[in-house]
Amino acid sequence: MSALQADTSKSQIYLRNLRFESLIGDTAWGKSKHQPIVISVRLQRNFDNAGEQDDVNQTLSYSTMCKQILELARAKTANGVTICPEETFHEAIHYHADVRWGWGPGPIEIQTTLPKGILRAEGGSTLRTASEMDGKTRSVVLTEKAITNLKIPCIIGVNTHERKKKQMVDINLKYGEWNGTCAQVALADEVVEVVEASSFETLEALAYRIGNTIDKLPLLYLTVSIEKPNAIDAVEGSGVEVTFKNDSIMQNSTKDMLLSATKDHYDIPKGFFT
Repeated sequence: MSALQADTSKSQIYLRNLRFESLIGDTAWGKSKHQPIVISVRLQRNFDNAGEQDDVNQTLSYSTMCKQILELARAKTANGVTICPEETFHEAIHYHADVRWGWGPGPIEIQTTLPKGILRAEGGSTLRTASEMDGKTRSVVLTEKAITNLKIPCIIGVNTHERKKKQMVDINLKYGEWNGTCAQVALADEVVEVVEASSFETLEALAYRIGNTIDKLPLLYLTVSIEKPNAIDAVEGSGVEVTFKNDSIMQNSTKDMLLSATKDHYDIPKGFFT
């Protein structure tokens, strides 16, 4: 008998990058129109019986999971006019996963990306949520948004040639928001304005300028990552990353309101949501 045994607490079923077009999420121009959306789902599930018996009836059908998500997306945008917020779509998936689809009872992660959701952001905008069972009720324990590969020209660096001509920097933002009141487009516009007008010698100073400038927005936390893709010929990218936290909100809020900022405090397997 093999000494290696399956760790069922880490067994996962996932769909990666299901692509379709829908009225889910705002467009970069704030218009109500179909746009590309990419969704990935990952859930914890014990599939010992399927693994040991090679029995398809003892696990979930990937094809059925895709159809369920697509049908729900169509149902949420059936009127063909009104945009369905990404948050609402995620909530519906978490709900249907248990009540109608039988995906549970383990943790479920959902990630949607709008590739065209933010101007200048080559990686688009992303919403990531995760839920756990709390007794008989599924509760969302993580909500995080991201803006990926935001390309902005600015004066940055200590060398003489760097002080004369703007160069492109790549910026990634990850954040938790207070009460869902910070629009991604507004955040991106704020960062673009700050960076384009800046003139620093170090990426560290630029990162701090971004954090200090947008600290008036209702964010629980913000992680800023900045790269100079053309700084060193032999390196694809060199950069810095820093996380800012809004202590005033953290100290004056209830636990329920801070779930989106406290992922590490939960007993979800580390790395499950990566």
